[in-house]
Amino acid sequence: LADNVFFAVSEENPQASWDDIQGEALSRFRKKVPNMEAEAARKIVTVVAHQFQKESGRKASLAVGRRE
Repeated sequence: LADNVFFAVSEENPQASWDDIQGEALSRFRKKVPNMEAEAARKIVTVVAHQFQKESGRKASLAVGRRE
């Protein structure tokens, strides 16, 4: 689920900054799984972002900021 959300955000906003993509993906992911703790959701999105970065060759920071 998280990888689909992340991919969708990156496709919808190809010119967005890496931080913006991660932030939006985290926001959407948390809406899909509202019972998941924020830290757990952040970690999942961070792993997905790392994998996406490796596969796409996109250089960026891999940390997703904490947003409450």
